[in-house]
Amino acid sequence: MSRRDSTSTCSRIQVAERNLRPESQTVNITSKVIDCHGQTQAHLERSTNGVWSIHSTDNHDDFTVKFDDALFRNILASKEPWNYAEWNTPSRINILLELLHWESKLSAEDDFKFELFRCTRRISREFEMLPSSLYVRGLMKDGNHPKWGGGFSVDTFYLQCYGTTSLDR
Repeated sequence: MSRRDSTSTCSRIQVAERNLRPESQTVNITSKVIDCHGQTQAHLERSTNGVWSIHSTDNHDDFTVKFDDALFRNILASKEPWNYAEWNTPSRINILLELLHWESKLSAEDDFKFELFRCTRRISREFEMLPSSLYVRGLMKDGNHPKWGGGFSVDTFYLQCYGTTSLDR
């Protein structure tokens, strides 16, 4: 990435920070980061001035992130944001993905959303993980009845109703 591209990305991020949705400028946001085992990894809190506070549950390594900070903008604009010392552990990558996801939901500026999405996509491809808030948890299987889902249920339905399967038609 050229220096000009990095500078233009940083300026778009800075402009977009000023263009947050009005409700996100007046509301504090609290969220959890869940690890792959379903355990709470960290608590995220966003104040009305745009500073994210990250409170880790496994160690007492609390830190803050502000999206209009020049250092953080350079990290986001880089080709490999996970290569920075602040973000190079798996737990920090998960937190970074969650921060990017939440900030993109709060932004009203399409260019900024695109930059955040692009950074999220690069990280997701590299580490094969998604922001933890996108996982669907607590799904329960309701019985073993074959008529209620999947391709096999269609064959069972045709076999019971018509005496043939969909392959025989």
